[in-house]
This record gives sequence, C-alpha cells and structure tokens, in this order.
Amino acid sequence: DYSSINIKSDYHTEPAQYIHVFPQKITEGEQNNFFAEELNPEFKDKVFVVFDLETTGTDPVNDRIIEVCGVKLINGEICESFHTLVDPQMPIPVQASEVNHITDDMVAGQFTVEEILGDFYKFTRGTILVAQNAPFDMGFLRVNGNKYKYDFDNSFADTLVMARRLLN
Repeated sequence: DYSSINIKSDYHTEPAQYIHVFPQKITEGEQNNFFAEELNPEFKDKVFVVFDLETTGTDPVNDRIIEVCGVKLINGEICESFHTLVDPQMPIPVQASEVNHITDDMVAGQFTVEEILGDFYKFTRGTILVAQNAPFDMGFLRVNGNKYKYDFDNSFADTLVMARRLLN
C-alpha cells in the first residue's frame, strides 16, 4: 500500500498572506451575475478561478510565463481579480509579442514567476480552475509549480472543449 507515502512533503503550503500581488475586490455594483438569472445547480457551493497566462512560447519547460491574470467566482459572481505582468528574465521572442502584445519594456522590473507564484497559488487554492485550452495553461502552472514547489493539483475545466461541445 503506497497511499501512506507522501511524495509532496517538500511542497509549500498555502501562504498565510499575499506577498507581491494582492487580489482586487470586485464590488457588487461593477458587475451582473455571471450566470444571469439563475445559478446552475452544478455550480452551487463551488469556487472557480477563470484564468489566463501569457507566455514567451508554447513549451512549458523551456518558455516562460509573462502574464498571469484571473478572476474568482463565488456563486456565479466575480468577487476578486488577480493580475500581474511577470519578468521572464529573458528577451520575449518577437513572435510571442505579436500574439500577446507584451514587450520587454512592459515586463522589465516586474516580479519574477518565482516571486509571484505563491500569491497565485494562494488565490487558487480550493478552487476549480477554468481556462480556454486549459491543458496549455495548466502545463505552465504545473511545470512552474513543480520547479518552485507549489502543487497546482486543482480540478480544471476547459472552455475550449465546452464550446466545441455546444457548437457541435
């Protein structure tokens, strides 16, 4: 029985407080309920973080994260947002800048992924992560999480798959 072996003992626990990036509260007056009239019963009592990463390329091992953003939804309402540019500590390839419109000047002097990852980990703990083409973003999160000892083991949903099902 290998269930008693803790292979994640050297991973960080959720930080007690935010260090570099502080989520912004969203007030009720700034939005409507994301799920319109009635909350889908499947979503009741679940917390989602809809997020997106921008990167220097498509390889989570060799490319770097240059932007992290997300919104937290509780009972269908956005309650917090998280956003930061990230210094990749390397030049951003021209092809990446053409796609995400993020330049070297924009990320110069920003925190590194190592510095902000704990804050995003805290923001996402206990939530279901949602992203467009989620395996791409989750790949970058998990590779960086493993490197800096944060276990992004959240359940996740892929809006690309959902859209393809709905649009047949």
